[in-house]
Amino acid sequence: MRSGIHAGRGIFIDAGLRTSAKDIYAIGNCAEYSGTICRTAKTAVKHANILANLLREQDDHYDLSFCSALFKFADLNVALIGRTGEKQTA
Repeated sequence: MRSGIHAGRGIFIDAGLRTSAKDIYAIGNCAEYSGTICRTAKTAVKHANILANLLREQDDHYDLSFCSALFKFADLNVALIGRTGEKQTA
């Protein structure tokens, strides 16, 4: 943490993609928001578009608390939706 940037499994960010260091942002699979790392190229592109808007001083944000991915493994279609690793309570 000599850089002043706090990290866990990824670099901690807020809803505006900001890290704990002034004027430093993180996006894509290196960014961790509320315990979630979105690991898809599609999410990284969305993060990049939002960051571009923020740098142009346009109000924008991404709901980083929900991630999804669709891909094919061999002949099997796989979908990942929502959060993993946490127990959900009703």
